[in-house]
Amino acid sequence: MLPSFSIDLNAAKSVRLGPIKLGLTCVVTNLLDAKTSQWVYGATGEPDDDGYVWTLSPANWPGPSYVTLVNTAYNPRRDMNHDGYISAEEEYVAYRVGYLDYVDNPINYGPPRQVKLGVNLEF
Repeated sequence: MLPSFSIDLNAAKSVRLGPIKLGLTCVVTNLLDAKTSQWVYGATGEPDDDGYVWTLSPANWPGPSYVTLVNTAYNPRRDMNHDGYISAEEEYVAYRVGYLDYVDNPINYGPPRQVKLGVNLEF
């Protein structure tokens, strides 16, 4: 797993307004919004890639050689050049994008930047 760091900020300021003391606080965790990995895949050591999709290529793609407009499997989002045919390479690219989106689980990462503001009144 890659080394990571996080910078936190805790600031407080008090102001006296006559008989009332007003306190303002700000707590920020992960100030730089760094993407820290909490869990990684064993094959790659990365939190967003398990290495499986790289074992396939358009040459050994198990799907059909092409899909046409009349086929129910046709989807215009997979037709990269919009010619009405989905080639094996276009099918592979669509699969790779979808699969990498699937394995890029947000649970693999630590929490994002969080800001907490507070007000304290003393009288």
